[in-house]
Amino acid sequence: MPHLLHEGLTRVDADAVLGGIRAPRTGNQICSVWHPELVKLRADRGLPRHPAQVLVTNSCEGPFERCLLFHEPSLQVIVVTRSSLVKTARARLRESPWVEVLGAGDPLDLRAALTQLRDRGIAVVSAVGGHRIATSLLDAGLVTDLYITVREPSSAASALSFYAGPPLMRRRLLSKAGRGAEGAVRFEHLVPPSVYAPGLRLGVSPSVWR
Repeated sequence: MPHLLHEGLTRVDADAVLGGIRAPRTGNQICSVWHPELVKLRADRGLPRHPAQVLVTNSCEGPFERCLLFHEPSLQVIVVTRSSLVKTARARLRESPWVEVLGAGDPLDLRAALTQLRDRGIAVVSAVGGHRIATSLLDAGLVTDLYITVREPSSAASALSFYAGPPLMRRRLLSKAGRGAEGAVRFEHLVPPSVYAPGLRLGVSPSVWR
């Protein structure tokens, strides 16, 4: 089930995975697809082995030195930060010259960041991570698909309890319950009332928002 939900639905055709620089629980996490069938499907679609890894930081104080992403030249890694901190980020990443740093204004504007990513051919983005980025993306109206994973008796509404903004108008596109040992897990795919094309996907689960 984790492969199907977190890799198959959200990442298999994503050009990039976006998250906060502190989002991974360890510095060795790469947000990609790993199930052999999904790896093959991604290859059949002519996509790179791994989606680009886009890390957003508002302070450039993240654990750059301990993060595998900044030590693996085969990965496309992009750091998005405030324009005033671009020089700071590049100085911290001087040992990783393949990592691109994008300035997205002061204060940091995620819409401007996504526009720059699209200019680089990154059209489909899967977003994961903390409530700050999620709330910013939702408030800016940048999310087309919302993937919610909850453990009963929780609900999709409780999974979104971190969000204090206006009510999120969404219609349920898909709802699935786990089986056997995963019988308490429920997955929901929500979209705005009128969505016609894929765009930025946001994954929400209790494990992410704690």
